Amino acid sequence: ALLPPTAAVADPVDTTATVPAATFARVVETVLADPAVDAVVAISAATALGDPLDALDTVLDGRPGRPVVAVRLGQPEAVA
Repeated sequence: ALLPPTAAVADPVDTTATVPAATFARVVETVLADPAVDAVVAISAATALGDPLDALDTVLDGRPGRPVVAVRLGQPEAVA
């Protein structure tokens, strides 16, 4: 399984704070592949295990289509 048993896989998806960045990116990619999804809001908080948003660029590079908004909690400034 992609996610731990404690994750919520319905709307909204909650990966939990324990997944590595590569898994988080695969989850976003899987959600974007669903034709019923219009947009994704990916919210993360860095922990001692890392920052789930670190690998998100691998999914978003060159991806046309639905909007994705990434929010890093505690982020001090806007990202262009």
